[in-house]
Amino acid sequence: MLAGEVLGPLLPCSGLALEGDTVVGACLVTLREGSPPHGGPWVLELYRNPAPRYAGVGTALLRRALWLSNRAEPPVLSLVVSDGNPARRVYERLGFQHVGSSRTLELPT
Repeated sequence: MLAGEVLGPLLPCSGLALEGDTVVGACLVTLREGSPPHGGPWVLELYRNPAPRYAGVGTALLRRALWLSNRAEPPVLSLVVSDGNPARRVYERLGFQHVGSSRTLELPT
């Protein structure tokens, strides 16, 4: 993903949080085909080391991505979050809005 070979090149609003040579957080953003909210700049991955000492790292990286993406055209950033994921509260606090739901149906083979 970091090389942009999986889902396209990463946008400049992507970022890593390091402690020495160790990645303790990442916010990876790419450009999806189409118009927002289903296309445009998308958060592919938001990660932080689960150790309590890194609490807030993911939020800081996402705030940075929002700030940088708001300087671009169009000023939008989208992501997907599962129902029941406690991170949803963080996203809503940062201004993300729920625009749709989807379901996945797995059929037996």
